[in-house]
Amino acid sequence: DLVDEAVGHGTFVAGLVLTVAPDARVLPIRILDSDGMGSAVDIARGVEIAVERDARVVNLSLGMEIESEVLQEVIEEQIREKGIVFISSAGNQDSDRPQYPAGQNEVVGVAATTPGDAKADFSNWGSWVSVSAPGVGLVSLLPSAAMGRWSGTSFASALTSGQAAVLIGFAPFA
Repeated sequence: DLVDEAVGHGTFVAGLVLTVAPDARVLPIRILDSDGMGSAVDIARGVEIAVERDARVVNLSLGMEIESEVLQEVIEEQIREKGIVFISSAGNQDSDRPQYPAGQNEVVGVAATTPGDAKADFSNWGSWVSVSAPGVGLVSLLPSAAMGRWSGTSFASALTSGQAAVLIGFAPFA
């Protein structure tokens, strides 16, 4: 049997968003396959679906090593036209090489910190990272109403997305 290494990733992310922003509406859109693989076109299409459904904050707990023109254009267009906030994980390779879309100027790139507020050993870092958030040993939901503990910049990004949702709730765009 094949093991699905990514099982529960989206559920875990959604649980963290709701931990910070319990009144937020979460719109789960699966972009990558069960092995965490997909293309920039898949991601761009997922962004378009989120925008069509009136998302105000788009969390992209994923990344690529190469910048994608198609994804960059879709993100820039949605920021310009609708003021959507894009938040993306910085990556888990302990590297200063930008990961995209987190490395785009328009995107809030999120690194992970430890409970002691130090850089997590695995977290990517660099001047292209916008903020850091807790990302080690976080507890959230898993499928079938289970709870689990996980670490990664995907989850730091989820907490940051929840905070963005709270702030937008206090001061919505016109």
